[in-house]
Amino acid sequence: AAVDASLGETRAFDPASSDRRFALHMSDIGQGEFLPVLMAHLRVHAPGVRIEVRQLPLDEVQPALDQRRIDLALGHLPDIHGTLHEQLIVDRYVLLVRRDHPFVHALGSAEARQALQYVVAQSHPEPEKALRRLGLADHIRLMLPHYSAVADVVANTDLAAIIPRRPALRHARHFPLVTAEIQVDLPQLGIWAHWSWRAESDAGHRWLRETLAELYRAGGSEPD
Repeated sequence: AAVDASLGETRAFDPASSDRRFALHMSDIGQGEFLPVLMAHLRVHAPGVRIEVRQLPLDEVQPALDQRRIDLALGHLPDIHGTLHEQLIVDRYVLLVRRDHPFVHALGSAEARQALQYVVAQSHPEPEKALRRLGLADHIRLMLPHYSAVADVVANTDLAAIIPRRPALRHARHFPLVTAEIQVDLPQLGIWAHWSWRAESDAGHRWLRETLAELYRAGGSEPD
């Protein structure tokens, strides 16, 4: 079971004294986004609450929610259906390149768009689709399963990653990288919390959902 307390779900939940364990599905980007904010909050307000992170294949996420093997799925999950959900973040795609990239001062130009060699991730198919529509499929030099290695790759090459803005800004704080607006028509990214209707009567689950929603409504997690 995803939670240690499976009985008496309707009873009051006291985060300050609870030692409950919650299981959360999230991607590599989601871990960098949510865990620093959430764990800092728990340290002060719910010091005994434990978090277990799982990274499930996408086709297993909804069954795991329904079976209560995980409590929440957090992230950009457009193929997940039949869940209760709440949007936590709206993001957009940007370019991420090394600070001394040859096109660093002209990344917004049509010339740069045609000349760049790109990194995209299978976990976010929208950039690949957009590049193919523009006839730039041959400019996709590296396809990653996800974004966990992207900062190291981009910092050591002339490749340009198309990546959500929030993780791009975090990478730019720790690597010699810069971001730029991308001259490609891409949709905004909704980052959501998904859960099963079976968790609706669970007071602890409701507390966790409301905590995440409040943390992101407060805007304290917005990258600089």
